[in-house]
Amino acid sequence: VYRVGVSNKCVIWCYDIYGFQGGRTREYCDKLAEKGYMVLLPDFFRGEWRDVEDPDLCDWIKKQTDWYGERQLDWVEKVLPYARSHGAEVFAAVGTCWGSTMVLRLCSYGEFKAGACMHPALTFIIENI
Repeated sequence: VYRVGVSNKCVIWCYDIYGFQGGRTREYCDKLAEKGYMVLLPDFFRGEWRDVEDPDLCDWIKKQTDWYGERQLDWVEKVLPYARSHGAEVFAAVGTCWGSTMVLRLCSYGEFKAGACMHPALTFIIENI
């Protein structure tokens, strides 16, 4: 888990298929923390990631997105207790690409007050409607 910021308001950042080390993810976490939030970036993929052109991408995404397998256990047994041990009381979630699915799942829990999802492919779709 990458943790930045100190607050009782906690944002769970759910990354894209490029994973824990991908792109500008940590930079965005840092920017949210500067606004007064604790931000947690769980390593859902355990260090793995995929490129959009990888031949096993679809099977890999299905495995990673299995909420009733590891993902739900990650939240209930690891991330939530970790967040609370650092003072988190109220939660929000932000997701990009693959992480959008995690945001929808997390926001079904009563601790969550907000969720936001974004995906770069939506720009192309909206521009061509």
